[in-house]
Amino acid sequence: APRRTGDALLQSASLHSAQLVYAQALKSEERPKERVNIVLKRAEALRKLKRYQEALDFLQKWRPTAFAEAREGEVLLRIYELEALLGRPQEAVRGYQSLVEKYPGTNVAYEAQFQIGYLYESALGDLDQAGREYDKLKAAGSNQFAAQALRRSQSLATLRDYRQSLAADTTGARTRTAFRLAEVYYFELGKTDSALAQYRSVEALYPKSAYAPKSAYARLWITAYDRNDTLGTQQLTDEIAARYRGTRYAESALYLWKQWSGRTDVRTALFDSLLAHPDTSAASRFAEDAEPPPPGPPTSVAPPTSAAPDSGYQVPPELMQQLRARAEEAQRQKKASRDQQPRPGQSPAPRPQPPPVAQPAPSDTTRMRETVAPSDTTRGTAPPDSTQPSGGSAR
Repeated sequence: APRRTGDALLQSASLHSAQLVYAQALKSEERPKERVNIVLKRAEALRKLKRYQEALDFLQKWRPTAFAEAREGEVLLRIYELEALLGRPQEAVRGYQSLVEKYPGTNVAYEAQFQIGYLYESALGDLDQAGREYDKLKAAGSNQFAAQALRRSQSLATLRDYRQSLAADTTGARTRTAFRLAEVYYFELGKTDSALAQYRSVEALYPKSAYAPKSAYARLWITAYDRNDTLGTQQLTDEIAARYRGTRYAESALYLWKQWSGRTDVRTALFDSLLAHPDTSAASRFAEDAEPPPPGPPTSVAPPTSAAPDSGYQVPPELMQQLRARAEEAQRQKKASRDQQPRPGQSPAPRPQPPPVAQPAPSDTTRMRETVAPSDTTRGTAPPDSTQPSGGSAR
């Protein structure tokens, strides 16, 4: 009974209570196998509480029991994860490498190898080495870690291609490449901070491009649904409404604020005013670029979708499904219930009178991603796959 209670508390994110219940359960549990299960669960709760050193010491204490049950590899995976979270990624890499050698051909070895690549990518910043480490899992066959390693390796190759293209390109396509780079960061690699910085760079370097307002709207959407930052969302809404007034991007930003915040204020009043009296006076300032895509684009990323001036992109149905699911999940965490959320590319509420509003400008036009990548540098299991749809995608 205590174990089930702890599981329920852990699932409901009552982490402190969960780890206390697990500690109590260990005192009464006599079956060695079940004790190891409880140990791993309590360590997970402590990790989520960011009590990394306590979790590490706790796991080290129970290593002999895990060894006796032939489960030391599972415990060591968590130990090396905590080493990385405590700021010792090199030690964690060495630990994972020892697991690959000690348990060849097992899930412990596959997970350890994946984590080596993930550490080089996220904690050590060596993308080339990360790609090489991911590629070592190609021989693992049908395995969740091998599949994700392949996708992350491909995404890193795409990122390198875009960086090289951005450095060499001197044409108008440079703007498009810079925007696509931000999308790769966010939708493929789950690097939210890097994506936000790249979107800001697009706005700053190419303020008259169609990708400037698109980047601004992308930042707004991430700030709202990914970061759940009310003040930041409010400020970005005001900036977009002022800077891009007379375009659909301003209207889209105000609509997002209205639906996401659930408030009634000057922003929602301005949106209602625009519904009644559409303002397209600045539409031509941010018309879609007419030049073709740069020569030899990375083949793993679809080319830009063409669009009429100020019409926004037509978002593919599968991407719309992804964005909708992520927004719904973010809203479930923000409030117990909420009206349907706006997503990039979703049309504003119908006008009371014709003509209807054009589809709001989406933050993304080509890529999709299921879940935002973790802030932790490693995980006990493979991070949620950020490159494949799963029934429903940015939060």
